[in-house]
Amino acid sequence: NEAMLLQTEQTDFNVTSIVVDFVSDDMSGQEAGRYIGENPRLKKLAIAGGSMEWDGESGTLEWFSKLCKGLAHNRSIGHMSLEECNLNEKAAMATITTLSPFFELNANLHRLEIVSCNLGDETIRMLASALSRRENKGSLQRIILDANGIGDESGSELVHTLNHGYDNLTHLSLGDNELGSKACIALGDLLSSPNTQLKSLDIENNQIDDGCITVLTNALSSNTVLNELRLSFNCSITQAGWKTFSTCLQNPRSSLEILDLSSTNIADDGAIALGRGLMNNKTLTTLSCHDISANGMPIITSHGWRSIFGSLQNKGSALRMIDLRYSSIGEGGLLALTNALAGNSTVKMLDL
Repeated sequence: NEAMLLQTEQTDFNVTSIVVDFVSDDMSGQEAGRYIGENPRLKKLAIAGGSMEWDGESGTLEWFSKLCKGLAHNRSIGHMSLEECNLNEKAAMATITTLSPFFELNANLHRLEIVSCNLGDETIRMLASALSRRENKGSLQRIILDANGIGDESGSELVHTLNHGYDNLTHLSLGDNELGSKACIALGDLLSSPNTQLKSLDIENNQIDDGCITVLTNALSSNTVLNELRLSFNCSITQAGWKTFSTCLQNPRSSLEILDLSSTNIADDGAIALGRGLMNNKTLTTLSCHDISANGMPIITSHGWRSIFGSLQNKGSALRMIDLRYSSIGEGGLLALTNALAGNSTVKMLDL
C-alpha cells in the first residue's frame, strides 16, 4: 500500500503488485482507483479489509466504492483478491455492478478470490451473469469464493455458468457456504463434462448430505482429472453416504490424490467401507481425517480404524501423508496402525 502511495504521487507505473490493507488519509479512493485503473503493468491487486472499519460512519465503504470505479477500467491484473471486506447487501451488489466491466473485459484475469465479503445470493447471481458475458473465459484458472453466504440456488447458477466456456478452470473453492442438492447437481455436471480440467474442488462446510454425495460420486465415476477433493465439516453425510462415496476410491480410473474428510461424522460402517475402497487404491497420496470425534469421544472404534489402516498394507498404496489429529483413535486403533506401518514403506508423514 505504501508502494502504491509513493508510485501514485510519481505517476510511475512500474508497480506490478499492490496490497491495500488500510484506508489512507493521504489518498482518496478516486486517486487510488485511477492509479489502479490506468496502470498497464499491474498484475496483482489484493484488498485485505480485515483491519478496516466498514460501518457507515467510517467512510471506508465510500472510499472502497470510488477505488472500484477506477479498478473497473484495469485490463492488466491477473490475480485479484478481496478478503474480509465486510460489505452490506447494498454495497456488495453495487461492488459487483461496478466491477462488471473488469470481470467481462479483462482478458488477463486468471485468478479471482473473493473471501468473507458477505456477497449473498443476489450478488452471486450478478457475478455469475458478469462471468457469463466474459469475453476470454479461457484465461480464468482459479476461482475462490469461500464464506460468502452462497445459497443452493445461486450456487447452482454460478457453477452452471462455469460449465460453459471455462474449460481451463483448474481450481474451484466454495467452502463455508450453503450449497446443497441443486449446487451439487451443477457440480456433478461440471465434473462429468468431457471438457473439464478441474483438478481441485473445495466444498467444505456446506450442506452436503447423502443425496449430494451420491450425485458427486456418480460424476466422479467417469472423471479422470480431479486430484483434490475437500469435504470436511459436512456432517449431514451419514454412514450410507460414506459407503456410496467409497466406490470413488475403488474406481481404477480415479485420479484423486488429496482427500480431506476431517470433522465429519464417519463412524465404523463408513470407515470400514472407506478402508475397503482404499485397499486397492493406487493414486491417493494425502488423507486427512482430522478431528473425527464427537465432543472428544471416539466415533470410529478399533474395527473401523483397522479397516482404514489395513489399506496401508496394500503394496500398491501411494499414501504418503495421513492427518489423524484429534480423532481419538484409542489403543486398538493405534495397535492396528502400528501393525500396518510395519509393512509399509510409502507413508512419510503421520500427524497424530
